[in-house]
Formats: sequence, C-alpha cells, structure tokens
Amino acid sequence: MTSKQVSEIQMNRDNNNTLNIYKDEKAAVPISVVNRALEELTSRASASAQKQQKSNLNRLCDSLSQFNGKYQEVIQSMLETGISIKEVFEVYLPDAARQLGNYWVQNTLSFAEVTLATCRLQTLARKLEYNYIGSINSGTCGPEIMIINPMGEQHTFGAQMISRQFRRLGASPYLSINNSLAEIKNIMIKHKFHLVGLSLSDYKLCNEQNEVGRIIEFVKKAKIPIVAGGSLTQTHKKKLQSFNLDMITNDAMTALRRFDIKLSKNLVTS
Repeated sequence: MTSKQVSEIQMNRDNNNTLNIYKDEKAAVPISVVNRALEELTSRASASAQKQQKSNLNRLCDSLSQFNGKYQEVIQSMLETGISIKEVFEVYLPDAARQLGNYWVQNTLSFAEVTLATCRLQTLARKLEYNYIGSINSGTCGPEIMIINPMGEQHTFGAQMISRQFRRLGASPYLSINNSLAEIKNIMIKHKFHLVGLSLSDYKLCNEQNEVGRIIEFVKKAKIPIVAGGSLTQTHKKKLQSFNLDMITNDAMTALRRFDIKLSKNLVTS
C-alpha cells in the first residue's frame, strides 16, 4: 500500500472492524492492515529524515574543519531546503560541537584542527544569533536566569548556546564563566535569579566535594531551582542524577515550564 493510497482511506468502519479503501471498491481491508501500513510509512519517513540530518551534519562539520571551508554556504543551503533557524541553532550547531569533539577523540582531527573548527562554529553562531533571537527579544528584561560554566570547564560553547535559547524565549540570562564560588555568591546577591543552570561537559568536575558540588549545595540552600545541561546529560546522566539537582535537560523551554517561570506574552514561546 502506497502513501497515496493510505491518504485516500475513507474512515468508514463496518461492523467487522474493516475499512473501505476507495469509494468505488467493495472490498474491505482490516483496520490492522491499515495500521501496519501507516506504521511502516512513518518508520520509513523517520529513517529518511535521520539519514538526511546525518548528511547535513557531516557536511557542516567537514566545512568547519577545512581551511576556507564554506560553512556559511552549507547553513544557507540547509535553510533554503526548509530547515528552520531554530533547528539550526538548537540541533545542528550543538551536534556539530559534539561531533568535532569526537573527531579529536577518534584521532580524525588534531587538537589544533578541532580548536580552529570550534572557533569557526562560534563565529557562525554569532553571525546567526540575530536571526535566531530576533529583534523583540535581543534586549529583553524578562526573568533572570543564571548560566554557570564552572571553573575547570574548558568548553564554553554549550553555555553560550543555552544562554541564547533563554534570551530568544524572553528571559534575561546572566552568563558566568570560570567564576569561583565566592564570585558566584556575590553575583547572586545582586540579582534575583528565577533559575540557575549548570553547563557541564567534563566528567572530572562531577564530584560532590569539588566546586560543582559546592555550587549545587549553595544554590539549593538559596532555594533557587538548579538545572544541569551540557554533553554530560548524554554521556554520564546517571552520575548527574546522583547530585541534588532539580532537573536535567538541555532545553530552555522545558526548564521554564517545569518551574512555572512566566514570560511576557509578546515574546517568543516556542
């Protein structure tokens, strides 16, 4: 059964739990057969989409890793095929950062090559930022959110990206990079944060006795919700779950909804 045939199904059941496929046909098809056909079509469409997404990601990473690579042209071609700027920012750019890191682990690229590629990725994010965030939200004074990239954490790209997510949604993110616990305490005294987010990618930092553990303990005592995100949510989620966190997620909207943090009605909410 083709997708065209499935789309033409007349939803008229008889007493034998069957469907008539066409107006002019007397033959009836069991509903179970139709359901299996629909599931097969859905599965094929999903597999095709995943294959295309992987192809786009490989093209992007290859262009970022090459000298004079045409990564901006790659992004433009993706946008022209109907991929939204939101998907570029929230799916492709973070996935590209992770894949570039894997290239180094797998010795596909040298450390220097990955560093240069990551710099190009950060440049790309800055160039696309206005289109992603929008003029309405770029200078918003919404609920304050603190994003912490703790001391010892070498990767800042994830913290910068989630900060942009919050800003797009109408929140006011405060990005803390490589600040000590004492400095974080002073910042929190001066602001009324509705949420604190930790961006984590280094497993060695996940120890209750180190800076991350002390930050979590302090934020909990301040009675502010604390969320962890970053690549460790995929590689070491069980370890993160051992901390006294309120939530583990890489999605800004999910966190805002979880803690009922209100946004202005005229701001982006999707």
